[in-house]
Amino acid sequence: MTIEQQNASLGETNLELVTRLNE
Repeated sequence: MTIEQQNASLGETNLELVTRLNE
């Protein structure tokens, strides 16, 4: 896995967490 792929997966996880907190 490249650094770009790791950053992309981390970004998706962060978005999911933020979405849950906003609910």
